[in-house]
Amino acid sequence: MSSISTKMKIKDRVQAYWEETGIWQRIDMLNDSSKIKQFLVQEYNLIPQKDRIGKGSVFIAQTVAKFSIDILLKYQQKSSFTIITNIFNFPDPSRDNHMINYALALMGEYSCFSESNMYQTLNQITLWINHPFWEVREMCPYPVRLAFSKYPEQVLKIFHKWLESSNENLRRTAIESLRPLAESKWLRDPTKNDCIIDLMSRVKADPSVYVRKSVGNNLKDLTKYMPEKILGILESWILKANIVVTEDLASKSEKELGKENYRLVWTMKHALRWLKERNPEYYPRIEKILGKNYVLYFNEKKNTLASPVNIP
Repeated sequence: MSSISTKMKIKDRVQAYWEETGIWQRIDMLNDSSKIKQFLVQEYNLIPQKDRIGKGSVFIAQTVAKFSIDILLKYQQKSSFTIITNIFNFPDPSRDNHMINYALALMGEYSCFSESNMYQTLNQITLWINHPFWEVREMCPYPVRLAFSKYPEQVLKIFHKWLESSNENLRRTAIESLRPLAESKWLRDPTKNDCIIDLMSRVKADPSVYVRKSVGNNLKDLTKYMPEKILGILESWILKANIVVTEDLASKSEKELGKENYRLVWTMKHALRWLKERNPEYYPRIEKILGKNYVLYFNEKKNTLASPVNIP
């Protein structure tokens, strides 16, 4: 028996509910946001508690957005952007994850319908990424990834500008939007992703830990699909930085390495942790990049640094 919260079942309920309640079909739409929130909460409550890690508020929001965007554009094409921003702000953007997630997902779907929609969306995202709550900032790359999947060349040019920004939230959003996730599976192809490697290399030693962690996580994801390529890139970074690889390189301090090289090593430690945990055949190459102690001792989850003195 299939789950009550499969995408197709949600689609059926979206279409029936939107038609029954007349959402977006009237001139006076003051109550539409309240009805949408009611629907999102109902859908969320249908998910069994044990399934909410994989299927939670974000899953509901993205699925409902996918099956309601056509309705929005059918009845309110000229006002759709304003309606989406109103949903984001209903009733208070600091307290309603269901509506915020839905607005961001809907904005992503909206961005794919035209190039002008895409530019409008990305301009709005530059404001929303400064939201005080981490959960909102974490969701902001989703509409950007949808826009990127539809208009890769145009969005890449925008990423170049974002990475020059003094706003760490904007730099991080650019890198997070380049993660090789379902919306951009082509980034997993080592013959096609040189453009994003070049972008990440620009912030590989970023002053912000927030940004560097995103770079490291992105590279970690890529090591699952192209370990040889990523190892080669990190080897080139070490050479270019003139870093002498010693067995304790991964535990050296900023004072020992200098600010720039310390940040670079920090990023690479995060980038290689998946290979280090899962692929012993790459230990010799990893050791030549970060030193023997990284291979022997580093474990981020257990908060164990790359030094024998930190082992219990």
